[in-house]
Amino acid sequence: MSDHVLANQISADHLTCSICLGRYCQPKALPCLHTFCLQCLQDHITATGRSGVFECPNCRKQTIAIRGGASCFPDNHIINSLQHTVGGSTSPEPSAPPSEEVDEEDNVGSPVRTPPGSADVPVIQWPPPPPRPPQAPVPSVPSPTHSSNHPTSTPTPPPPPPPPRPAHPPLAPTTPRPANSPHTPTNTTPQRAPPTPPAVPQRTTSPGSQGRLCTGYRLLRPTGVTILNTGDIVVSDSGDNKIVTFAHGGQYRSHFQCDCEVKDIATMPDDTLIVAVNKAGSAIARVYSHDGRVLKDFGNQYYYEEPHGITVSHQTDQFIVTNVVRSCIYLFNMAGKLAQQFGSKGHSTTGFSPYYCAINGKGNKIHVSNTDAHNVKVFDTLGNLKHMFGEEGNKPGQLKSPQGICLDNRDNIIVADSGNYRIQQFDHQGKFKKVLIRDTRQQDGGLNGKPCGLALSPRLNILAVTMQGPSQGGVILYPYRGNSGKVNPVTGSPQSGACNVS
Repeated sequence: MSDHVLANQISADHLTCSICLGRYCQPKALPCLHTFCLQCLQDHITATGRSGVFECPNCRKQTIAIRGGASCFPDNHIINSLQHTVGGSTSPEPSAPPSEEVDEEDNVGSPVRTPPGSADVPVIQWPPPPPRPPQAPVPSVPSPTHSSNHPTSTPTPPPPPPPPRPAHPPLAPTTPRPANSPHTPTNTTPQRAPPTPPAVPQRTTSPGSQGRLCTGYRLLRPTGVTILNTGDIVVSDSGDNKIVTFAHGGQYRSHFQCDCEVKDIATMPDDTLIVAVNKAGSAIARVYSHDGRVLKDFGNQYYYEEPHGITVSHQTDQFIVTNVVRSCIYLFNMAGKLAQQFGSKGHSTTGFSPYYCAINGKGNKIHVSNTDAHNVKVFDTLGNLKHMFGEEGNKPGQLKSPQGICLDNRDNIIVADSGNYRIQQFDHQGKFKKVLIRDTRQQDGGLNGKPCGLALSPRLNILAVTMQGPSQGGVILYPYRGNSGKVNPVTGSPQSGACNVS
């Protein structure tokens, strides 16, 4: 295995922070011996630390938050040393020069040619440099008289004294040759190349990547996603009816199997999970604990309904369910009593096919992705249509089969423009602002997927997106600037799915 391949393998296996998935930058070690970047660890403590205690992102061991923050945890000197060791070896190996046929007999005594870029052995200049010019002018000597058939010539000044021998031994033994030998090199002084400084680890995302793919568990058809107060990301996979939990860094944590069909998922005020379900007896919504225990069923009077989207209003203590078959919206209180029902199929652009829903910060406006009509409708809690925005197309601000929807802390509306493989942002009145993700097919992981469910945690600055591809699905996490309503810029270009933050 070549040096640069080995260095890259060590970097990928041992020098990657599990939070940002980049090279360690100022690595800090926790008492459980897991290591993270200084800034990543500080962000994790700020986001999840409570009562002076936080959990390790990897093993979830309870750790006391030191008053000085992450900077007070000890440096991982082993990681630092290993980074400096392999840092300069991560570049590709230089290509070997073309082979030359050399007469071994004629090459005896010639200096050994060292491949360029090797800093561990002295490098001898080849071909030899020209001789040094004389230090002082040499007085001319009158030329002697020659016969007419010989040209007149001026004696050549004596050559300068040879340079002193180096302190270290030569690379190869040399054999003395006569002074007039054409193979005697003019200058055989070995010169040591300057040492290559160790590469400084950079916190970057792999080329072409626009987000972080959740790993460790294969998802078939992820439909809904929600983010807990702890920062964990919970996904409902309708492909095999499972609920899967990932850490906010994207690492798989756990899952449990459901005995019914699962659709969208949301978080209750006590951080339990509420799921829109089908074929769960007569229930259309079910509350689960994090270990998969059924805590409560809702909607017993709506037998064989087919709900899809679900969201919770923490301001009004209600949860909202969309019903695609009957084109209805249901509002329940936390006791499971139906408080409001509205909606109808209609025709053309007035049609109603509610898939996903979200509620604003005040809890008085319900935003519904009207998928078949390619727009978003906004209602008050009594079912009155306030306004709608979007039309079919692929230009900025136009939509094609929109699905997931969520709002940030400024009530900017984020829409999964599924048919156009992108994610767009609108203001609270539905006016187009920007395209956040231009092409979800270009994301790392080979999903080639359409964006479906969305979940946003402004406190953790994470936008979670479920992707449904031809053969499998996945969840991609994007850093999101909650206060400015921008997805953080990362590597790539607009053609490869870069985020437009202008």
